[in-house]
Amino acid sequence: MTNLKSIEGDKEDGPAATVEQLAALEFKGVRELARMPEKEREQRVRDQCNDIYKMGIVALGILAQNKKSLVKMVSEHHDTVGPWLMGLHHAATDIKRFAEAIQSAEIRMAVALAIVEGDEPPNDDGGGESADDGEIVSAA
Repeated sequence: MTNLKSIEGDKEDGPAATVEQLAALEFKGVRELARMPEKEREQRVRDQCNDIYKMGIVALGILAQNKKSLVKMVSEHHDTVGPWLMGLHHAATDIKRFAEAIQSAEIRMAVALAIVEGDEPPNDDGGGESADDGEIVSAA
């Protein structure tokens, strides 16, 4: 398994991650989406993005109010705005998952480009080919 401190830039307690380890890096939740049929995956991402958009509008509306007006609104419309708390939580969680997926894809694309452009360091046998079968491992 990859030494994530090497990837994250914290003090290392072991060797730096190899090109192969970076290419195989995947974050929690990404595997589930990747295994879905393409149309189902696209619809799920679309639905989550719509939910994030709606909660983003709600969040900006909340942030635009002062404490007094927000408390008044919650008091007058408690049944309507009460569920927003969980909606905001779910939207924040989904955003984190999307960020992890995008970061994982970014790392994998950077490694693939390095390989194509000839910047990949050779593996231990000097042949330049990975002994790894390309299996994706979870970082979480």
